[in-house]
Amino acid sequence: MRGLPVVSKVFGTLIIITITLLLGFFLYVYSNNTFVGNSSSSVLPINTQVGMFINPSTGEGYVTVFLQNNGNSEVKISSIAINNYTMSVGIILPPNSTYQNVFPTVFGLQPGIYYTVVFHGFYGNRSIVITQIVLAES
Repeated sequence: MRGLPVVSKVFGTLIIITITLLLGFFLYVYSNNTFVGNSSSSVLPINTQVGMFINPSTGEGYVTVFLQNNGNSEVKISSIAINNYTMSVGIILPPNSTYQNVFPTVFGLQPGIYYTVVFHGFYGNRSIVITQIVLAES
């Protein structure tokens, strides 16, 4: 007498279909996050404008920041880095809103020098990094 089948044919088929659907779902989620996330990061609906100005009479430097969120998700900027100096900020832009501010610098800006400005934050639940090269003017 042969052994009795441990799993019936119907139950075995259901297990195979369930495993296939789960693997397909995980593959879909992985490919959607990987390809859409990377390709759309360069076309974020966020407009950034940065200016750097030095008062010639006092030598004090100022950074002007203008942000515009044209998207449907909230933008949170947690820090702004200028070369090796990072300042923590708590900028929150709801959808379709703007933000503008002037920050005094604690390091010496020099007119005619290009500086790298990097915004770190989130667009919805995605981490974002926005980089601009800015010329300091007097």
